[in-house]
Amino acid sequence: MTNKKILFIHFGPSSFVREDLKILRNTHNIQEFCFNVNKSKSVITTTLTYLASFITQIVWLIRYAPKADIIFCWFADFHAFIPALIAKLLRIKFFLVIGGVDGVSNKELNYGVFTSIWRAPISRFVIKNANFLLPVDDSLIKAKSIAKDWGEAYPNGIKHHMPKLNINWVELPTGYDSMLWEMGNENRPKSVLTVALINSNKRFRIKGIDLLLKSTVYLPDYTFTIIGVTNEMHSFINQEYKLGNNVILLPPLPREELVSHYKNASVYAQLSRSEGLPNVLCEAMLCGCIPVGSPVFGIPKAILDPDLIVYKPDPKLIADTIIFAHEKFNTQREQFREHIDKNYSIEKREQKLLSLIDDY
Repeated sequence: MTNKKILFIHFGPSSFVREDLKILRNTHNIQEFCFNVNKSKSVITTTLTYLASFITQIVWLIRYAPKADIIFCWFADFHAFIPALIAKLLRIKFFLVIGGVDGVSNKELNYGVFTSIWRAPISRFVIKNANFLLPVDDSLIKAKSIAKDWGEAYPNGIKHHMPKLNINWVELPTGYDSMLWEMGNENRPKSVLTVALINSNKRFRIKGIDLLLKSTVYLPDYTFTIIGVTNEMHSFINQEYKLGNNVILLPPLPREELVSHYKNASVYAQLSRSEGLPNVLCEAMLCGCIPVGSPVFGIPKAILDPDLIVYKPDPKLIADTIIFAHEKFNTQREQFREHIDKNYSIEKREQKLLSLIDDY
């Protein structure tokens, strides 16, 4: 394996970004750039923050790009525009990870790069000028009809929005370390868990929390825990929904604290209207949670049993699927852990990623 100079560009140090950095740093020379996208309530402050990031990025690229072998970027968005342009001008190989928001359009929720008037053409330029696309799930290239009853989840995907696109791509799922996510007890009480940063009404609906809350009325003997609700959204939810005593709302928690919640929950609900490949779903399954999820993008492939997919966004159907999951699989949790460990291990991603880099 040849040691290559790689410029690694991302929005922030999320778990999947940190994992890829760790993998690539073991064998290659990495220069990292984090594009600051922290938003402020002030439009002027946010604009100045973005402008400063673009200027800093240009200076950084001028310094490192001439000697780079590869530019590796997470997400096809505005932060990747200048790197894509530089890669084209200097004939540097450009690898682009498609993670979710950069492969979709959901007009109802104003979500996805292809919904935006100004981000869509930028993302198209970035995608067209990549040498290789690495979607975390192949449905981000072309969504599957299994999602046809979930609003604007289908038709969707990059090839839907760019039908003439002809580019090399390979599915490269995110990877998970089973040693970090311990298996809990087999037999568990009637409990449902979901984890997502819920800091706006938009995120609330994207993650399908509204549907989950509506399903709780059909399951008064189940406990529902939602982790990741900010104070502002906590107030909104309490005002808009008549929550029963069986619903617990918790604030965002550090990743390492999630293990104890995963290990004690029976069912993990991932009812997103749009999603790439959810980290929290895979982590929960490694800890023995039985998954119940929507049929959008990477969710159904991560879930082992098609009977655990909710094919319509119907709260009663969600409740029925939760009951089925708990009653049928309450003592068969190990198979879900094994499924993730076999198909989505960090070792598998490492091997495939390094092979692709080495081939170029």
